[in-house]
This record gives sequence, structure tokens and C-alpha cells, in this order.
Amino acid sequence: QLKATTTQLSMTMSMVPDKSGDLAEFLSRFDSDYPGLATLDGKDMTNRVWRDENPKRHIELTEAMRDDIAILADGHHRHQAAVQYRQWRRSTPPMPGRRREHPCDYLMMMLVPESSPGLLCQPTHRVCERLNSKARHLVDGFGQLFEIREVDSDAELFDFLAKTEGHRFGMLRPGQRYTMLLKDDTQKRLMGLAPSMRGVDAAILEALVLDPMNEALGSASDSMADAGASGSPWAHNRSSGEEVTAQVLGGQADLA
Repeated sequence: QLKATTTQLSMTMSMVPDKSGDLAEFLSRFDSDYPGLATLDGKDMTNRVWRDENPKRHIELTEAMRDDIAILADGHHRHQAAVQYRQWRRSTPPMPGRRREHPCDYLMMMLVPESSPGLLCQPTHRVCERLNSKARHLVDGFGQLFEIREVDSDAELFDFLAKTEGHRFGMLRPGQRYTMLLKDDTQKRLMGLAPSMRGVDAAILEALVLDPMNEALGSASDSMADAGASGSPWAHNRSSGEEVTAQVLGGQADLA
């Protein structure tokens, strides 16, 4: 897509500590009364865009955030694709008059202060079409990390996920539904995560499930081939939990 359009069509999203509070203060200047562009999309959601064209503020914000570490919360495939596109551009002969810097050296990103209230992330689905023997062994050992219980219906699974106490996940295998509640003594396994990320479900899942599964799927002799440009065996573009449930329960995928 990047090669075909030479355009970034979507941004990534990152969380930043913003210890100085400069980003939060900068963003607080924009509200519904500020002049900008507003449009109503097909889902009856109002989208607003504001521009800040004050270079002095840009420099101040850049200096304040220079040493902040941005944790990629959404868009890791877009990030990896952008890196690969930059490598490809650098390998091609430069065009006459091309500057030392190039737009491909930059990535469009939405920065969200960790202190920002009201951000709601809907459940994310991860689907693996085929497991190898090493990955299946890992799945069988998830009981060491989570309290796992098999349930009989989608309603039971979704009711479990709707509750807010604890870190909750649902697991689907062909013909089987499971609830997964993170055990209290599992927290010590999350010490490798930044403190602010140890309470984020997506980060917990990445550390305890997806990363070990990726290693198993990539290292065993009967592993599956790359599933995309990123090499990830996990697909997550299903449209709904109901669709994912139907596919895995029906045997069209090994795990979700």
C-alpha cells in the first residue's frame, strides 16, 4: 500500500508518560469551540480536526518530550510496514534533487498522555489459524497463569468478559469456549513490562500468551508459514466476537 500510494493512510497510536504534563496541557487548548474541521461519519460519530501552526509551541513540545518513551498501543503492523518501506526506499537510487531527509523517515502517530482519562479500548481479537505441536503444549499449560473454566455458551463467555474486576480473557478452541482470569501470583511474570503497562490487558496478553506463542510457532519444525508482512501468525481483523467465535468453534481456526 505504501509503495502504491507513497502515502501514509493511517496513523499508529502510542502512550507516552508525559511526566512534565506539557502534552496534556497542549491538547487541553483544543475544544469544541476551537475553529477546525468537523464532519459526521457513517456511524453518526462527530470527528473534529484542529491544526496548530505556532512553531514556537511545536519546538517547546518537542523539547519537553524529547526523552519520553512512546509505547506502541495500536498499529504495530503499520509501524513494521513503514520501517520496511523506508528500507526499500533507501535501497533505490535517489531521485534528482532529493533531500537528505525523506518523508519515509517519519511515521504519523497519535500520542496519548498516560494521564488522559476516558480512553476506552474495545476488546481485541487474536486468531491463529493453525497451531503446531509446541504451541499446543503451551496452550495446555495456560492453567499455570490463568484460572481457566470451560463454559457452554457465547452468552456465558461474553458475560464473563463484561465484568471489570481482574484481567479477563476468553479463549476459543474448536468446539470449546473458556474463560481465563489472570491469577494473582502471575504478576511477578510481568516485571519486564513498564509499570504503567502492567494493568493493560493487551500488554498482559502480549507478554504471557502472544510472545511465547510466536516463539513456539516460529521455532518448531512444523510451524506455519508467515501470515503477513510482519511475519505474525496472528490475524486480528475479524469484525466481531460473534464472528470469531463461530469460526473457531466450527474448526476453521485452531485458537482465538
